[in-house]
Amino acid sequence: MTFLILLIFVLPVAAQELDLNLIHRRAGEEVARSTLRLDGQRLTGELTGGGVVVKGELSFDQSGMVRAYKRTTRRDGRLVSSVSLRLRSDGSGYTLRESRPLGGRSTALKGGRVKMVLDAAWPDCVIPVLSKIDAGRVPLADLARESVVLGDIRPRDHGARYLDIPGGGPTLELDDQRGFSRLLLPGDERLTVTVRGEDSGEGPEVSAPAGIMEQEVTLSTGLGATLSLPRSREGALPGVVLVTDAGARDRDGVGEGLLSALVRHVAWELADGGVAVVRFDPRDPRDGVGLDTLRRDIRAAGEWLSARQEVDAGRVAVIGHGQGALLGVLAAQDRPDLFRAIVGLAPPARPLREAMVARLRARLRANALSAEAMDAAEQRLNEELDALRDGTESGAQRLMRELLPRIPSDDYLGTKAQLLLLFGARDEEIPPGHRGLLQTAVALYGGKNVDLQVIPGADHEFLERDGGRGSSGAADLARRRHPSLIPVIRSFLETALAKKR
Repeated sequence: MTFLILLIFVLPVAAQELDLNLIHRRAGEEVARSTLRLDGQRLTGELTGGGVVVKGELSFDQSGMVRAYKRTTRRDGRLVSSVSLRLRSDGSGYTLRESRPLGGRSTALKGGRVKMVLDAAWPDCVIPVLSKIDAGRVPLADLARESVVLGDIRPRDHGARYLDIPGGGPTLELDDQRGFSRLLLPGDERLTVTVRGEDSGEGPEVSAPAGIMEQEVTLSTGLGATLSLPRSREGALPGVVLVTDAGARDRDGVGEGLLSALVRHVAWELADGGVAVVRFDPRDPRDGVGLDTLRRDIRAAGEWLSARQEVDAGRVAVIGHGQGALLGVLAAQDRPDLFRAIVGLAPPARPLREAMVARLRARLRANALSAEAMDAAEQRLNEELDALRDGTESGAQRLMRELLPRIPSDDYLGTKAQLLLLFGARDEEIPPGHRGLLQTAVALYGGKNVDLQVIPGADHEFLERDGGRGSSGAADLARRRHPSLIPVIRSFLETALAKKR
């Protein structure tokens, strides 16, 4: 059983009490149970799951600085590791000792005293501290790096707070009484910590902002959808159809590896700004659906939205993410009379084969494979794609086979509607070279219809990612949405969907 690196804090309070029984879930599945006790200046806990038992103890002084820390990890009763951190006699730092069955280490951590300890095996201890500290910079002992570093506690919406550290930190959600509600951990594997018996594992239902009303509907295609409208409105509104990226399980853009709910975020932000927005459940490509079906789904959503009395049928746009952006362009080509503008969020920049090869080589390069091994892997991929291209059977691979011959830049430049292609500068799904080729094509042949913009410091989900900081996973719930995303979309739509005189 693997636990993500988290933080262990102390409370800067002379006397506190806490008694929690907690449950850990990853992607909705229970992986561990734990207890957490705070008694005065001593925090203790025990975590069990998958044959692993972790016991920890943290003590601190009256000023809230770490005095001592110890933690043991056992698997099936056998000691895996024992860690201790003790304040040096001169107060300049701490002595870190770790014992394992095959050896140990002893290291001096200099840099002064700390309020936090960064460890790999005891995540629950973040709960009492983040529930008391709203914001500020705090020193912490990073046991993996064997050093003292600074972390920033940053406020989030509804009283939540996020600990910003290299590698990404946790986010703590609070209830209306400012008590613990849920702990969200960053990374590709969604891990949540909640009070035992009070949560299903998927987290509480997320409610739309107060200024928005939502309605569950069914489109003519039989797909479920959500209509988002501003509560206060005058006259007919512009409308937007939202389309999710490939692999997203639901209309919000939430699914395996895609947990940031980008589509829902865009829907709420646009509706709050006076736009009627519909987002619908995507079909599963494994069911054998092809491009024609997916294009028809988008057209049907646009027709349904434009027929609403709240919507100005002459001012409707489509916004797609990833592969959904390319589908939105194709649907707009089918119905130029219906869709007046298109926004592509992180759209495909090169043909599918080139994109898949580039992603493969980037992944293998990150694993330090030799050039010969990468060449061999690329050859195998090309052989598989050739077989897919030449195949005739329908089924799960139908959509990929239909996408293989398409050249995205030709599709973008061939659209007659106003088109904005929007990329994150730190999108690891789309190599900079591919984006550069598309930028050149747009500059030479885009004319007045096509614009391409790049948001610095944003990834494929348009979450903030500065340099090497933060998890590279799209599911990193701790990082915030890039603040430039919505203003750029709104500015484009205000011009492209302006009322005609």
